[in-house]
Amino acid sequence: MQSLFAKNLRLRPSILTLFILLTVPVFFAIVAVNYVSNEKIARDNADELIGRFSVEAIQNTQHLFDPIKSLVRSAAAIGSEQPEFFEDNRSLKYLFSILQHSDRIISMYVGLNDGSFRQARQIDPTVEIQGKLPPAGTRYADRWITLQRGSAPVDHYLFLGEDRKELGLSEQTTSYDPRARLWYRTAQQTRALSVSDVDVFATLGLVGFTVGAPFYVDGTLRGVAAADITLDGLSDYLAERKISPGTLSYILDHQGRVIANSERAKTYASHNGRVELQHITSLGNELPAIAFGFRPRGNEKMFSFAHGGKEYVARLATLPPEFGKKWQLFVITPLDDFTSAFDEQNKRLALFGAIAIVVQICIIYFLSSVVSSPLERLALKVTKIQDLEATIFRR
Repeated sequence: MQSLFAKNLRLRPSILTLFILLTVPVFFAIVAVNYVSNEKIARDNADELIGRFSVEAIQNTQHLFDPIKSLVRSAAAIGSEQPEFFEDNRSLKYLFSILQHSDRIISMYVGLNDGSFRQARQIDPTVEIQGKLPPAGTRYADRWITLQRGSAPVDHYLFLGEDRKELGLSEQTTSYDPRARLWYRTAQQTRALSVSDVDVFATLGLVGFTVGAPFYVDGTLRGVAAADITLDGLSDYLAERKISPGTLSYILDHQGRVIANSERAKTYASHNGRVELQHITSLGNELPAIAFGFRPRGNEKMFSFAHGGKEYVARLATLPPEFGKKWQLFVITPLDDFTSAFDEQNKRLALFGAIAIVVQICIIYFLSSVVSSPLERLALKVTKIQDLEATIFRR
């Protein structure tokens, strides 16, 4: 009778099986631990970078406005101290100097309580002014509105080149009244420096917002100094500052409507002089709408969500009260922007480990044959002797 060992158990397969049982689980455990560790590192990095970006973006947005606010305050202070300064065109050079101070300012102006108006502004040579295109080479314009007794006010445009060389003059009666504009009424109501809601810039054909400051003489409102900034400029600012290639960032008003976005997409429309902003949930891209729906209520902590087979990290943070508007910064980042490098490392580790195991199996198989063959032959001889003894005893 053959022994159980000889019949059912071969030494070489046993050695290979034991090696696989001891090696493969350890390898997969190492890969799993490495994957979990890398995933945690990537998530921590994403959280840290989004948190840092949110803080810096809010600070930078404030810093973007702070110099403009200071310039507007200075203009208002001059109006209070020298009320007659803005009553004639000598103030235009001063307004132009403010315009050149920051590329974010597209227009600097003062409206007085009698309806007169003076402005230094940038010019888009492709946009008609008073029914015709500006002269070739126009870069800026000085504008002023003079009041006429018994007739409509006259709106004057002096077109200027890059070096402020005069290129032409255009005049036309107008119904424009600065006192009826949102920027004037906002400053008048707040009685302090303020940032207006989004509005249409009547003469620029653009949509944006205004930083305005009223000035008073003997307690009576004398006028409002203001500077215009377009939404496009704020979107450019966000687009130039991304923490990863797939990051989306938005500035929202207190109702969740999009004021600016890093995609530089147009998120507003003008109807009959009124601006309609798109809500974050009504954009062409469904990702921000889904992210907005996952936001935690009542706090501004980081949160994560899954969409389209990908995981995202997001944060909705409110600008501080001293900014003057209840704006929010909304940042959305795909987690794989941070895990892609670790994923490649995990793939390389898995491939290298699989190759190493195959090579080791081949080596073990060869060595086991060297070791097991003599033992198997010996076992076979022992079995034959046992069979022979059993035959003798039966006789």
